Amino acid sequence: MNCDGVAAGGVTAEAITQHQAQVSALLQQHFGLSPEYNEANGLYDVDSYRMCLFKVLPCPRSGQHDWSSCPYAHHGERARRRCLLLSNYAIKVCPDMQKGGECPRGEACTMTHSMFEYWMHPLRYKTKMCREGASCLKRFCFFAHTPEEVRPGSDTPPGTKCPSAGV
Repeated sequence: MNCDGVAAGGVTAEAITQHQAQVSALLQQHFGLSPEYNEANGLYDVDSYRMCLFKVLPCPRSGQHDWSSCPYAHHGERARRRCLLLSNYAIKVCPDMQKGGECPRGEACTMTHSMFEYWMHPLRYKTKMCREGASCLKRFCFFAHTPEEVRPGSDTPPGTKCPSAGV
């Protein structure tokens, strides 16, 4: 099973439950965040959640819905990310992904595979101001909208890894 809980035959309820339990424990241990995954408590708006889990966990919802407003990953979605708590990749773009969109290292690659992995990485996420500022209408934006939202990390050299989550 890979980081997003996708088994050979697709996403199983058991895989989702197992993965969410593992990631919940890591969230609690490293960020002090509640492991409750529901939109009512605002967890999806917490920067720590977005950097570590946004578009990582497989979507538990059945039926058609708007993927762009869903914080979960969907089969075939370009925004899907590898779990940074389990796969410590650097903020350097994988040259194999740039050339042909396929990486022979797959989940084990130590570099980013998508725009989402690059910009949602803790060393990049909200380290620069959004060009649209407070008038930005994007549901999820990689950039800060006020000076108070700017996070440290923009001076970190490309290729630097995040501290290990001890996994």
